[in-house]
Amino acid sequence: VIPRFARFSLSSLNIMSVPQKRIGDAAAPIQFLTYLKKGPIALKKNTVTVVEFWATWCPPCRRSIPHLTQLAHEFPQVQFLGISDEDEPTAREFVDAQGANMDYAVAIDPSGELNANYFQAFRQEGIPCAFIVGKDMKHAWVGHPMNLKAEIEKAVNAPNLA
Repeated sequence: VIPRFARFSLSSLNIMSVPQKRIGDAAAPIQFLTYLKKGPIALKKNTVTVVEFWATWCPPCRRSIPHLTQLAHEFPQVQFLGISDEDEPTAREFVDAQGANMDYAVAIDPSGELNANYFQAFRQEGIPCAFIVGKDMKHAWVGHPMNLKAEIEKAVNAPNLA
């Protein structure tokens, strides 16, 4: 069973103005974020990174938070980053209330750059939505965060680069 997504209006994203990306394309740097918990996160050669887009108002997003925390504990060599496009007070209040339940880096994307370079570039329409950036700093997977574990294992077990 594939978990449900919360839907966004594509017209509000101006999605067609962003160049489309595919699995295997180089991932954009992670920058211009305001960190609310842990961080900062930067893409690194030979390090797997999970970038997940979520919102406080999204029930499926809230249900995926403990799962992401469990994965972050299970795979300490992987960087986990949750991104919201909400205003800082709204996101901060939610993240603070989560405490140890949300035990990975969390940030907001006030510039919208990460949203454009990941979420919009892959023509995604709903949240939660997770991306895996592999050891080669290229996009390895995109999908619902509840389906991450096997894909993380593949990325972690890929050979390191010289």
